[in-house]
Amino acid sequence: MTNSSIAVEPSSIANFEKSKNDLNNHVEYHNSTLSHADLKMPPNSRGYVILGNALGSGEQLLINQIINKIPPFIKVFICYQNEFLACPSFIRENYPSPIEQMVSIDELVNVKGGIINLDWTEPSNLKNLLHEVGLVGASCIVIFASGSNAGSKLKKQIKLVSHLCQKLFVAVNIHDRESFYSAKRLANDQEISRLSFGCWQKIELDEGYQHNFKIFSANEFNEYFAGR
Repeated sequence: MTNSSIAVEPSSIANFEKSKNDLNNHVEYHNSTLSHADLKMPPNSRGYVILGNALGSGEQLLINQIINKIPPFIKVFICYQNEFLACPSFIRENYPSPIEQMVSIDELVNVKGGIINLDWTEPSNLKNLLHEVGLVGASCIVIFASGSNAGSKLKKQIKLVSHLCQKLFVAVNIHDRESFYSAKRLANDQEISRLSFGCWQKIELDEGYQHNFKIFSANEFNEYFAGR
């Protein structure tokens, strides 16, 4: 048996390196151009946006109100943009069923619902989430929320996922000036005309007070608060 060697021309190495760089550049370009507009909700799921428009606007309270109206056979996942950390006992005490625990996106098949920490404003994160939701098979509702309040970024965040969502909600504290006037502006914004407003109002009673809650469409909000 004789040893043989294969001569490799420098030009071949250069061509190989060029092809590898072209492939890497293509992958990077492809990933960088992924946008929210490219994504679709899986057929087994519906999306809701529920965002507070200011500190104390009641985002979690509105989420709970909406979940209470969802049939119990539907899986519900709250996807918080900002990191939310809580033990199961706290979640069970402060959220309605089926929200009982923190879950990762690869656990969705095995639970009835839960809270997911995921920055859904990043298209690649949202793509992974929707892929896993599609694998669940059962009917699901995915709630896109901030975990606190969206503040000045609210309109931008709503527009990112509005095409994925059947319902768009904004939590409003009627007694908070920032929250109320932010809602007034949004109610007259034609770019996001499908908005509904979950409003909390403190009512004084003979003994103490209570908080009343009501959901308005944009037109109803403008009519109800026309004098303010």
